[in-house]
Amino acid sequence: MASRRPSGNLPTELSSFVGRRLEVVEGRQLLTRSRLVTLTGPGGVGKTRLALQIAETVSRAFNGGVWLVELASVSDPANVAEVIAGSLRVPEQSARAPEDALAAFLSGRELLLLVDNCEHVLETCSGLLEDLLRAAPRLHVLATSREILSVPGELVYAVMPLGLPPDGADTLASAADSPALTLLLDRARAADQRFELDKHNLADLVQICRRLDGLPLALELAAAQLRSLSPRDLTKRLDSRFALLNTGGAGRRRSLRHTVEWSFELCTKPERRLWSRLSVFTADFELDAIEAVCGGDAIEEDDIPTVVFGLVDKSILLVQTLGGRRCFRMLESLRDYGLELLRDQHGIGGEVPLSEEELRSRHLAYYAQLGATFERGWFGPEQPMWVARMNAELPNIRAALQFSLDHPEHLRTGQLLAADLCHFWLSGTQREGAAWLARLLDADPHPSRERVHALAAMSWVSSVLGLAEQSAGAAMAALDLVHEHAPEWTSRVYQHSGMVRAQQGDSSALPLLEQALALARREAGDDSGEAAYAWFCVAFFHMLSGDGEGAGRAFTESFTICRRTGERWWLGWTLLAEGFFSWLASDPTTIEAAVTDALVNLREIPDVRGCVTALNHLALAGAHGDDKLATYLFGVCDEFWRDAGGSLLDMDPWATALSAARRRCRDALGEEEYDRAYRRGREGTVDDALAVVLGKRPQTSARAPQRLDGEAYAQLTPREADVVQLLTEGLSNREIAERLVLSVRTVETHVQNIFNKTGFASRAQVAAWQTSRRAIQE
Repeated sequence: MASRRPSGNLPTELSSFVGRRLEVVEGRQLLTRSRLVTLTGPGGVGKTRLALQIAETVSRAFNGGVWLVELASVSDPANVAEVIAGSLRVPEQSARAPEDALAAFLSGRELLLLVDNCEHVLETCSGLLEDLLRAAPRLHVLATSREILSVPGELVYAVMPLGLPPDGADTLASAADSPALTLLLDRARAADQRFELDKHNLADLVQICRRLDGLPLALELAAAQLRSLSPRDLTKRLDSRFALLNTGGAGRRRSLRHTVEWSFELCTKPERRLWSRLSVFTADFELDAIEAVCGGDAIEEDDIPTVVFGLVDKSILLVQTLGGRRCFRMLESLRDYGLELLRDQHGIGGEVPLSEEELRSRHLAYYAQLGATFERGWFGPEQPMWVARMNAELPNIRAALQFSLDHPEHLRTGQLLAADLCHFWLSGTQREGAAWLARLLDADPHPSRERVHALAAMSWVSSVLGLAEQSAGAAMAALDLVHEHAPEWTSRVYQHSGMVRAQQGDSSALPLLEQALALARREAGDDSGEAAYAWFCVAFFHMLSGDGEGAGRAFTESFTICRRTGERWWLGWTLLAEGFFSWLASDPTTIEAAVTDALVNLREIPDVRGCVTALNHLALAGAHGDDKLATYLFGVCDEFWRDAGGSLLDMDPWATALSAARRRCRDALGEEEYDRAYRRGREGTVDDALAVVLGKRPQTSARAPQRLDGEAYAQLTPREADVVQLLTEGLSNREIAERLVLSVRTVETHVQNIFNKTGFASRAQVAAWQTSRRAIQE
């Protein structure tokens, strides 16, 4: 039985959708006749926008939602299945091939998969989609491609240019029904709000639409020029440039080509150079990435912002703000043209161009530096920001890693990047991380500092995936090399090797873990992430050995460091382990408080795998004394782990404890009531379960103030009390800063002080506490 999923991941469009009403209706009808519909047509004809509009209008028909998969950034066909699995958020907890994981995940679900830009990975995409359609009888696919997929049962819909106004239209009424003219006007007004259609410019605007054959991308590029050119001037330039064009399909393709070339010629020389260099980016990119990769060699770094916004003004670059970060993106057809320019040995204006390999080398170096920054900054309060940032950067990271695989001289940089992203892989993309690490390690087996780092990461990621043999092999290899080639990674390598031995019941694990702890404290400091990880590993060994006192002491050290530094992710996992250990010691109150606290922290990352593990622990503890709730949680968790191909809790002592808890719930409820609650969980979602659990009672922590009489509140300064009130209203740090006329950094300091004084670890807990405190006062 498949669980319901969120509604999908369709993006919010940045501009209005114009025309295409009939095409949307016809596309919907085709999806009722076939489970695979492919929209075909040349670049720039509007396939993607039409597909998104069709998908939006049919979304209610699919219980499992509508999911967009963007393949434009995929350069290696071997990565297609992994990208689809990532877009669908398929959970990972096994070594299954991504194709098998996809087939199993989709087999019982009713959803629409929108696969965009299939043409450059056509053979792989066709074969995979055919297999998935066979494995999942309720799956529908809407694809866009310049070529048909040639899959049995495929219905092909040729996307045509927008309807043109009549040639010679001389009244506003005669041209009013033209989608091409409507789009041109809409985008022209977006570029210049003063622009209006009138009887004086009508004939020229009609000619612009006809010259450009109604191609949406060409019209958008032309509209950008209407900010500085009159319709008459623009018409004259088009007449001159397109005088030799023929009509028909080939003419339309040339029409787009000439429009792109014409837009290129209207750019300044710096804008042309930057256009070509930006083509090495595969998705969104920020200004600092542009400066690092594309600057220099006839583009001065100080001039880059001006050049970038010149390209934005000409509609060559799209700009949007994501999570407070300004990002840029280039449409695929314009990127393709930029790559042609980049590969043209004659260069721009006769100058010797930067080579594609040089720019891709810079691209790899930039993302390697970003990976190093992530590695240094992960342990601390910024983890939700980092997860969102790295997810947005993932297409470019993939491109950088692929470049390193294709160029042996860059393999070690690729190993370093993949290893530095270890915690990112662990937070939700374990299988992809393991695949990149394995490929990079196989490609360069020679001993090096980078190899040791990659082996250590491989050991950890493989362990989480349940690949015990692979994890042990990587840990052993790293241990053999670390002293000679990477002494700075000794503590990390000792941790992984010690954990492998602990899971094997080898008593030699403890001396190794204690050495790792001593090194971490001496080299990184008592409040470092390395120290927190090392304390956890020591606690884990003691827990498996039945040493309650040793485990409790080490767990306390680990989560104390986490709380002191504002760390969320490792705090969550430490609380889960400590809570379970407390439960083994017959202290159910502690496990409920600790696990609820862990749940709040892990949800903020977000780490879905960690949240489900927490829900499993709450079900184990009896879910606040509610057997129906515990059974419901078992259903939710079992469905998630089924999709993932395995559970983190399949090993003892967890497996035995969970089995006993299920039997207890069944005995308490009776067979019929148990089955009803369990089925409700299987049909629910993780988000549903989180809402139920976190709304069940005040979100208090085992170490948060248990009295709500004002003692903890009295410790706050007046300004911190103001911040508490605004946190309760749901304001972000930036919004609080604006309200109180403070810097964001100052607000972050106040929030951390509030956490330290109250013992809470999340904004949600502070809000719940403040609400309860006010209710008592009233």
